[in-house]
Amino acid sequence: MTSNVAESLNSALRNARKIPVSTVLEFIRGLIQKWFHERGEKAAERTEVLTEHVTKIMMSNKAYVDFMAVKAISSYEFQVLDGTRERFVNLQDRTCSCRKFQLDLLPYAHAIAAIRYERMFSYLFFCFNFILSFFFWLLFK
Repeated sequence: MTSNVAESLNSALRNARKIPVSTVLEFIRGLIQKWFHERGEKAAERTEVLTEHVTKIMMSNKAYVDFMAVKAISSYEFQVLDGTRERFVNLQDRTCSCRKFQLDLLPYAHAIAAIRYERMFSYLFFCFNFILSFFFWLLFK
């Protein structure tokens, strides 16, 4: 299945194009219901807080951290040296000069390096939006 919803539906409906509209709509409803059920079962099997996709991103970002040098500017601001590049991370505002932290709302390598240097938080704390949905799911389960 592709990540694009339109492409996914288009490929799934390829065989249903010649049947009446009401039957196609019922087919679409059943197909989407099946997809949601499969994803729900897959999510229920997970033991980690983050999704599989986010966990892969975080693990790949942690691999780069060992090669970075971090200097504290203040208690929440850090200068991260990534080879020849210099980045500035603010953990309080959840920003990085590379902009990946604020665009994806996930701590990328520079932010993880600053978090590891400070040793005051787990990087999971900075995945707030993803964890919040998990706790809401647990609350209303």
